[in-house]
Amino acid sequence: SWVAENRAALLRASRAWPDAGESSGRETQAGHDFVWRQQVAPAADGHFRRVEIAVFAAPGDGEAVARLVSYLGRP
Repeated sequence: SWVAENRAALLRASRAWPDAGESSGRETQAGHDFVWRQQVAPAADGHFRRVEIAVFAAPGDGEAVARLVSYLGRP
C-alpha cells in the first residue's frame, strides 16, 4: 500500500532512528482515510531497526489491508 510505503520512505528520508515500540496514525490516500500502525523492534546486531507497518481500512479493523517490513540502519 502507498500508505505503508510513504511511512517507510519518511523514516528513511529523515534518517530517523526510532525507539522500539508502537505508534499509529491516519493518512488519506485517494480520498479514503486509512489507519496505520507501526511496530519498531531492534534487529539482532543492534545496528538496525526492524519496522513493520500495517495499514487498516478503518479504526478497529482486525485485518490489515497491507503490511510492509523494512529495516533502518543506524544513522
